[in-house]
Amino acid sequence: MSSATPRLNLGALVAAVAGTVLCVGAGPAMAAKLVTSDTVSWKGTYSAASGAIKVTSCKLKSDGETPVFPCAVTAILAAGPSLETKWTSVPYSLDGEGFSTGPVPLALVKVIPPVETYEGTGQCYEVEESDLPGTTGPVRYPCVLKARLAFNTAKGTVSGTYHVLEESTQP
Repeated sequence: MSSATPRLNLGALVAAVAGTVLCVGAGPAMAAKLVTSDTVSWKGTYSAASGAIKVTSCKLKSDGETPVFPCAVTAILAAGPSLETKWTSVPYSLDGEGFSTGPVPLALVKVIPPVETYEGTGQCYEVEESDLPGTTGPVRYPCVLKARLAFNTAKGTVSGTYHVLEESTQP
């Protein structure tokens, strides 16, 4: 008797993930050198039948900073497949938030049963308190979101990594 590994049905998968950082939207294409601003890593479980995801851990690492911040992530996977996501540091004041500006197309890049790995790149924006001299209040920055999601279809687990890229402020 052969036991087939269940395949992930991304058309029905809706993910609500706990994590920090928020990235949504982006402006015109960026010509400057892009550097990693934040890295958001999270893990959770999902139900292939309902598409529900429960995040069990999330951490956010901001460039040039020593602490790793707790975070919250909300993500929706839809047909295509594509990803729409939002992330926020917890509390918000630690490192702001980010949003995808629209669906981030995902491509299946690797299958080593029972793990299916998807990757995609899309536009986003971050909102955080300004640390630039002479500025006050929250500032909105355009960014690029690189997402990687790995689903273990046998165990019902998922892990995600977001690399948030923005223009370098260095000459």
